[in-house]
Amino acid sequence: MPLLVCWGKRDFVFDDAFLAEWTRRLPHAEVHVFPDAGHYVLEDAHERILPLMQAFLARHPLSPAA
Repeated sequence: MPLLVCWGKRDFVFDDAFLAEWTRRLPHAEVHVFPDAGHYVLEDAHERILPLMQAFLARHPLSPAA
């Protein structure tokens, strides 16, 4: 299943060890790391994440049954 991960590098809860485990468990995920974003990555980097999400969804459209 396609998966997009947007990760805030300055997260005070989920550190690099969590990201390493996510990438280990989900090796086919599309991962984008935002060095200046924190725990609320969607708030901190929304202007960069929105185009990534739009492109991701365009590449992986939902089936009509979904």
